[in-house]
Amino acid sequence: MKKIKVDYNHHLYSELQIRYNRILEIHGYPGGILPFPRPPSPLSGGAGKPNLANPGFVIQYISNSQQIYIILAWNPTTLPPNCEGFPGSASEYWEPGVVSNTKVYRDGSLEDGVWFSIPIGGSDGSSWGLMFDSLNDGRLLVATGLHIYRETAKESNEFEIVATVANNMDPAFLVLSPNKQKVALGLGYGQPLLVFPVDILDSSSPPLLIDENENLHPEVTAYNVNYYSAAWKDNRYLFVDGGTWPGPPYVSGIGMLDTNVPNDTGVGIVTNIPGSSSGICFDKYGNFFCGIGYSYDDPSLTGKIYYFTNNEIASAMEGAPLNFAVEGHYLCQSLSAGHMLVTPNDELIVGGGDAFGTTQHVGYAEVFKLAYDENGYISVVNSQQLILDPCQNDSAAGPLCLIKEE
Repeated sequence: MKKIKVDYNHHLYSELQIRYNRILEIHGYPGGILPFPRPPSPLSGGAGKPNLANPGFVIQYISNSQQIYIILAWNPTTLPPNCEGFPGSASEYWEPGVVSNTKVYRDGSLEDGVWFSIPIGGSDGSSWGLMFDSLNDGRLLVATGLHIYRETAKESNEFEIVATVANNMDPAFLVLSPNKQKVALGLGYGQPLLVFPVDILDSSSPPLLIDENENLHPEVTAYNVNYYSAAWKDNRYLFVDGGTWPGPPYVSGIGMLDTNVPNDTGVGIVTNIPGSSSGICFDKYGNFFCGIGYSYDDPSLTGKIYYFTNNEIASAMEGAPLNFAVEGHYLCQSLSAGHMLVTPNDELIVGGGDAFGTTQHVGYAEVFKLAYDENGYISVVNSQQLILDPCQNDSAAGPLCLIKEE
């Protein structure tokens, strides 16, 4: 089976920072890296990170008979209530205890959400973002800074520490397997991807998942692969989207990890995606969705979303990687294919921002209603925008997770 080689995690670079790095590279700085250290955390007086960590996503199988709601989040700007300022600036406001605002998508409409009362970038290290997923009972599991937090009760917005890490996370994702027994955690730039069982989380004695020398808790597995986003195919196989760097060319691909194999280095599933990595997800029929996060060579390709059928993915899992341009089925085009999930009602929800385009829209999610024909092929029958921020100038919106209604 073909192995996939990965060597860069660009999640921690915002879309604007990626563009900035490419400009630097053109002017003679290899890899777009200036000859001085990484910028400081906002807490040390530096500016907030532009278009930071577009919120993550998770997709899990939920039958049509169950009621669900979807938490979506965005990062607020410093602009005043009257929205004066440059639209599309994607500037963000991060202070200790001030975290992404949220809305809830339920039955085709938006409802007001909450602010999370979780420390970020302050009393919990210097993380610039947070990622989360929901447990079986609807409680949230959150990664930020130096800790994993668990909500004390569904919708309580009160959290307890249930695990720790030695080095600060800038988490790329936290996604639970469909049966909610495993956690996949992308710690952030230069750090491994961890997989561990939910049952080691403990509020009375939080385990250390990984120490400063990358020594692991006995029940934690680390995978040294490139990652931007991840989605569980089932309770064993984890699909990971990652890009290559430096470039040009700037390309990405999808690999698969067998989480039952501690030393697995990944198998190629989708190759030759002509641009930066994107969000990925499965629908309840096993079809797989991925896209082009940003295309440097041809910006018109940015945000295009393709799918592969369940049978095609099954063949790829047996060792026949799929060529994105040749074998992918075009579905639709979004702002940047930033984060994706498919609801039990066959709606593809996409969060992303037009950081390099001309629309200056960086603060909404898109909903594409899907239709399936008798041969299993998919088309979009209508679409709508979910306006999370009335000023429409915040960081790219991202669907975060599906939660069951009891």
